Amino acid sequence: RSGNKYIMVAWHSESNAILVRAFQSKHDLHRIAAYQHLHQRLAQRHAAPDVHILDNEVSAALKKAIEANNCTVQLVPPHVHCRNRAKRAIQTFKDHFLALLAGTDPHFPRDRWDLLLPQAELTLNLLCPNSNATGSAWEALFGPFDFNATPLGPAGCRVLIHAKAALRRSWDYRCEEGFYTGPALNHYRCYTILHKTTGQQRIMDA
Repeated sequence: RSGNKYIMVAWHSESNAILVRAFQSKHDLHRIAAYQHLHQRLAQRHAAPDVHILDNEVSAALKKAIEANNCTVQLVPPHVHCRNRAKRAIQTFKDHFLALLAGTDPHFPRDRWDLLLPQAELTLNLLCPNSNATGSAWEALFGPFDFNATPLGPAGCRVLIHAKAALRRSWDYRCEEGFYTGPALNHYRCYTILHKTTGQQRIMDA
């Protein structure tokens, strides 16, 4: 948990990838939606798991949702964290994300930390080897990462957003202030930016 939001962390054993998703509360409505998002991402890569290893905090509704995805649920004994390998992944992600947050601009809005999760997930999986130690965990699950097509910057750093000539008036400033939140993975050489004034996230190329 961080602030008034939570983070769901999933570890995929075959690729050694760690996937994350923010959700609003521990209510089943929000928690199951976060789980389904992570499961769908794995299914799209033909890597949907057959078995879910969970601790005893799983609710009956979440267990039912997992079983509806044709997955088996295994619960580890209470307080025996060594039997749940995902616990190590949770700690690894927590350490990585705290280091990323420590490098953000002092004026980056702290309640928008969830916007930095995609870059945190990406950079962690680029650093972690896959299960066969032949490449990164990211490559094992999503394929090679092209740094030229998808350049990366320091998460949460302060930036100037170029105001396009077609969208500004004659005497408007040529740039607006904002914060870099991560790469736009589906766009060529573009970034996701948090506008400082409006608080809206945009996709920009400059």
